[in-house]
Amino acid sequence: MSQPQDKEEGQISLDERIERYLKKLAGLKERASLRDVQEREMLLEFITANHDRINEYPLLETQRNGLINILCYRSQGHPANEFLKRYISNFLHILTRYSKADSQRDSEGVKQLRTQIANTEVILIKCVQGAVYASSLIHDNMEEILITYFGEKAIAEVESFTEKLEPGERYWREMLSHFVTRPVEMAFEQILSEERYSLFKEQNYLFIQFPFDAVLSGLKQTSKNIQKTRVQNAYEEETAGEESLSGFRLAQEVLRRETEVLGRALERHDMLHISRIVCMDAVCEQYREKLERFQNESPDEQRQAELDFIREQLVSMAVGILLVLDTMREEFLLSLSRIDHQDSASVTHLLGVFDAPSLNKTFFTMLLGSFTGLLQEKKRDEGNKVIVKTNTVRRLPVEKLRELQQNGLTKIGRSKLFEQDSASTEHCLFRPKNGRDLESLLQMLQLSDELRESIDSLWENSGWKVDVLVAINLNQLARTTTNLKARLAEILGKFGVSPGG
Repeated sequence: MSQPQDKEEGQISLDERIERYLKKLAGLKERASLRDVQEREMLLEFITANHDRINEYPLLETQRNGLINILCYRSQGHPANEFLKRYISNFLHILTRYSKADSQRDSEGVKQLRTQIANTEVILIKCVQGAVYASSLIHDNMEEILITYFGEKAIAEVESFTEKLEPGERYWREMLSHFVTRPVEMAFEQILSEERYSLFKEQNYLFIQFPFDAVLSGLKQTSKNIQKTRVQNAYEEETAGEESLSGFRLAQEVLRRETEVLGRALERHDMLHISRIVCMDAVCEQYREKLERFQNESPDEQRQAELDFIREQLVSMAVGILLVLDTMREEFLLSLSRIDHQDSASVTHLLGVFDAPSLNKTFFTMLLGSFTGLLQEKKRDEGNKVIVKTNTVRRLPVEKLRELQQNGLTKIGRSKLFEQDSASTEHCLFRPKNGRDLESLLQMLQLSDELRESIDSLWENSGWKVDVLVAINLNQLARTTTNLKARLAEILGKFGVSPGG
């Protein structure tokens, strides 16, 4: 195990930290605080005393408080919190023994317990470090997506929320209301004022067609490259190079054996994300090197203890990551369920680990849900006579199609697989309606393996063209009125549409 370090530049010494811990513990005992209260208060004191030893520790008080509240309070019911609780409980026990040994002038006992305190600090610091990295990535990835949709003005708006509110259910609710609900309402008003909708009749239905592109175009989207933060860059670098990949795989092997500590067998996206964050810390490389030496040397109790100690740090870091990730996901979805026109179930499987691609899909779905919900609200009194539905088609930029042609896609292949988007010269649409249709066409066209893989990849990662349709059932309507024309005008008016639109 490690030997206690007295002090690094900018940090308070171990002896000063122990003095703070003992003072806090004495106050808690004097107030006869319950054990749970003692553990939470000591964890809070521990984080405060050690923040200078934690990379990327938040500067804003709201972010610090949010992080501390997750670890100390809001994750209390999470199975992985038992790991943290066990170490804090043991920390209290060691401090009590240290106080007694110190009062009895037991110098040998004080020395041994001082080492135990330092080693317990290391485990707890790794847990907080994992939590800091996880929360930083969530914040930075969300900010990146908001900049993508709203341009650079979103930076100041995000900062305003971050300075005002701790990350939590209220934070997400107010953020989503600001960046989803209000922009969609404004976009709808603009669509109506510019008459960017169409009316058409098909069989027994009159349709109002609202192109969802009209909503997105009002959001000041940007295609500029957005500069990554230090944490984002560190995260992305962790699978670059053979050594990084080796540590990445090793972290996964360790975590697969810790289902009891983590509370469940991790889903693939959680496993990959948590392992990647763990690798951002030196502990993963230390474990890999120590394990290699251990496997090449004869068994030794001391070396085994050192290896186990480093492994425990790795697990502790994963616990901190998981507590933040699961708590943030739960609070994000809870906030969404309390916002008008949103269905949290529709984004649960999209949210992933708050990575940028998943957040992009989530945000798109939330905007679409808000828009369709707005229309649903307007037809609320009409029952089944009026329904709101979406028509979605996969699409891709025209330049991607040109790349396929340069790689061997023939004119026949192009006409079978794609058609021009009539509403956009910059996009083309996939003709196949589903993956089965696509595979059938690819087999018929007898394309090269490389070209097939490229098309499959474009299909999986394509964007969507979405039209939102308000369908008015003319037959049902005719059975409930003697003046169909006036009744139609009334319904269209609810959507801000004139009969001649």
